[in-house]
Amino acid sequence: MSFGLSNQFATRPSFAMMSSTANNGNNNPPIMNANKVIYESISLHILDEQIPVAAWYPSTINERTSNEYSSRRVTYPHRISVQKIGKSLAGWNFIPSFTTRTFAIDAAENVMRIEKNITTQTQQYKPNFASCTVPVVLLAHGYLGSRFDLSHYAEDLASNGFLVLSPEYPESLADSYDSTTKPIDRTLITHELLSNLQKQWEVNAVTYSIIGHSLGCGTVNKTGDDTWNRVCLAGFPSSGSKSLFVGSTNDGAVPLSRALDALQSLQYTPLEESVARGRQWGKLSPRTSLIFSDANSSSATTTTAPPPPNHISFLSKGTNDAMVDFLSPLLPVARFLDIPVLDFDKYQLVRDSDATGEVVRPLVVDYLRQMSSS
Repeated sequence: MSFGLSNQFATRPSFAMMSSTANNGNNNPPIMNANKVIYESISLHILDEQIPVAAWYPSTINERTSNEYSSRRVTYPHRISVQKIGKSLAGWNFIPSFTTRTFAIDAAENVMRIEKNITTQTQQYKPNFASCTVPVVLLAHGYLGSRFDLSHYAEDLASNGFLVLSPEYPESLADSYDSTTKPIDRTLITHELLSNLQKQWEVNAVTYSIIGHSLGCGTVNKTGDDTWNRVCLAGFPSSGSKSLFVGSTNDGAVPLSRALDALQSLQYTPLEESVARGRQWGKLSPRTSLIFSDANSSSATTTTAPPPPNHISFLSKGTNDAMVDFLSPLLPVARFLDIPVLDFDKYQLVRDSDATGEVVRPLVVDYLRQMSSS
């Protein structure tokens, strides 16, 4: 089975790095953020544009002295362009570019950053993880998303031995490069990233995995071949033989009804929500689905229970809160004009990224560990 970028990037060297830590059905979910993680900001040079890519990887990849790491708390530069949002959702062309704002999103406490100049990268630039042997995970954000939307998954995966790469796709709300007059799309960016990974950075990928949210699930389906491990969050399930799907009955942007028939026809194995919340899933099926329908809190009562996760509950708290706090004055106007807001209005009321992540993050990490060691 082929999914686009397949033949060049389908090789699977012998797997060793993660085999000793996989769950293997013994009910021991991975420990989140237990090990030191390195965050590195890199870029791809495509058609005279610099495409930002966020990278996370275990500190054990390359030995470095302690003075090469920043002692300051790591933050992610989360850029929000109101101009891009207005054009994309409402077709507005009158919003000035100075309305763009960059937020400093706190990384997890175990994340470090290398102290070096990364502003003059060229196509020959080699990041710190070059020439390593490691399982690789790509992240694909959704429509008007950010390369930091899934940073909490990246931190957990890197802590568990994965190299995680998150490119900024053209639909990003950051709007940091010109994709309107140049043929730069998701397929080209993903292809160039994988090409750099293998040819220029000489990374020996033990396995390949990809996680997508919303529109990013389309990228999940189009990337790699059937050896790849796939995770789709709040989108459409993948037809790949090793695929995890997570959705919610409270998703107001991508209705769950669109996925149910595919889950049945592709013979996904349902994971009970109570089992997922208790982290007692054991050995997972290659095709596993988790559907949220209960209150998004283990201690909630029927009178105080928040609703199940919404479309953006699966994203990081930092990026969601920044988006809601920045755009909250515009949400009533968007509702009045019937402009789609991708469930940010729902999130504003519950702010449940952390509650959702408590369930989904260990599941995603353990699923990829199990599939990568099988």
